[in-house]
Amino acid sequence: LLETTSRRLTRKGVAHYACPDNVPLQRLRTLERAGAAGVPFTTGLLIGIGESWAERVDALEAIAASHARHGHIQEVIIQNFQRKPDIAMAEHPEPSLADMLRTLAVARLILPGEISLHAPPNLSARHLAYLSAGINDWGGISPVTIDFINPGHAWPEIEALEQACAGAGYRLEERLTIY
Repeated sequence: LLETTSRRLTRKGVAHYACPDNVPLQRLRTLERAGAAGVPFTTGLLIGIGESWAERVDALEAIAASHARHGHIQEVIIQNFQRKPDIAMAEHPEPSLADMLRTLAVARLILPGEISLHAPPNLSARHLAYLSAGINDWGGISPVTIDFINPGHAWPEIEALEQACAGAGYRLEERLTIY
């Protein structure tokens, strides 16, 4: 994931301090190089790590601009920060539902329609509300594997997710994506 374009978050005391793999310039270069090489790409934002609203919009605009140049972005994930007991941000607040919905809605407006918009259904019990904000993809949920990024959060049962989507007026479709 791009996560953010904020260089401010690499300063001492904030989320990406001393994390060379999270330097925005490097992640933007990867995004551009993948596009120049014609590699289909999934990217996104991690929200709730101390970024400002303007920094979120900047990151979404950077993704849209890269896609406009190369046409390679297939999916954008808006992932909500999750506290974990063994991390430096263990006491940091998670984004609210309103914050997630606002970010998803703005992402849907900024990103071209051909880009799938995804928010993980296993990181919040409120995930069905994300449908009204413009998502059209639940991502790679699986009945046989764990979420390797967030192993403490089980994927929803596919049948239960299908029923919940139907109850909200949507149809869950299976789609095979080959990378």
